Amino acid sequence: MLKRFRENTMIRLFKGEKGIGSPDKPVRRNDKNVRRWYLTPGRCALFLMDAIHLRLLVHRASALRPDVIIFDRYCYDPLAAMPLDSRWVRQFARILLRVVPKPDLACVLDAWPEAAHRRKPEYPVDFLHRYRNAYLLLADIAGMKVVPPGTPEEVERHVWKQLQASVARQLGSIQFSTSASSET
Repeated sequence: MLKRFRENTMIRLFKGEKGIGSPDKPVRRNDKNVRRWYLTPGRCALFLMDAIHLRLLVHRASALRPDVIIFDRYCYDPLAAMPLDSRWVRQFARILLRVVPKPDLACVLDAWPEAAHRRKPEYPVDFLHRYRNAYLLLADIAGMKVVPPGTPEEVERHVWKQLQASVARQLGSIQFSTSASSET
């Protein structure tokens, strides 16, 4: 919600660059890695609006009766960028997580900060360490499954296992016939 406004405001206020860049030509982002106390209340208000909007999106999508709805980052990414070491911010995160529909399966694809920085160098490594720790804490708060760092094949196998377990809980025992699951 208000994506362009947010992005342009952060670029103007904190002198960041737009885009994601690449390992050979990184951009300097100054958005979620900017941690000023006075930004937290404003972010909370924006994230609450996002949560309400997300709830409406899930409701609309569910009305179409799809078999599966997949979200990338859902509402977790903005929360992980918040100072979750603060008790009141953790409480806000818990409240926000009650506003949005709880997914049947939510996974955090864990990554070593140094490896993530080599792939997408727009954020400093020290921020990536804090961000990873926040995501792991948020995984505990939100009941997300943590997929450990690994090769793409290992991560894929782990995600398939999580998906199979989730479907089995929802529908009873079921077998998948995919190359990823047959290797396990």
